[in-house]
Amino acid sequence: MIDDDEFQKIFRRMIEQFFGTFGMQPGGSGVDKMWDTPSDEMDAFQLEMPDEGPRVERIDLEDSVILVMDECLMKEEFQVSVRGQVVTLSYPPTNLFQQFETPFYIDANRSCVSCRNGVAEIRLEKDGSTTKSDNIERILGFE
Repeated sequence: MIDDDEFQKIFRRMIEQFFGTFGMQPGGSGVDKMWDTPSDEMDAFQLEMPDEGPRVERIDLEDSVILVMDECLMKEEFQVSVRGQVVTLSYPPTNLFQQFETPFYIDANRSCVSCRNGVAEIRLEKDGSTTKSDNIERILGFE
């Protein structure tokens, strides 16, 4: 049977080999120093995240691209426009926007936007026509 001290040594060596020491001294713990900071000093280190708009996840499929966006409470909160191979998500109240480029020209007539349960889905369909001269910005409608 392994006693507790021996088990801790074996476990620590195993973790250090698996994760590396991450700047810890051999046999020591780097986590202890993080908790030595008094809580009064911790308040000074609060980070403010810049407002970059909602998070958008991109899913590339063969003939389409799906953009999934969180924080969609109302349709009036954002606007989706396409031009050629570029889709622009703009957020009028904040003057923020995000742009995504697709590997194909976007068919604005077949593409759509839906907003359900706080999540927006933007489905961008591939333009099947042979002429790619349409460089007019078009706003996508909601389902």
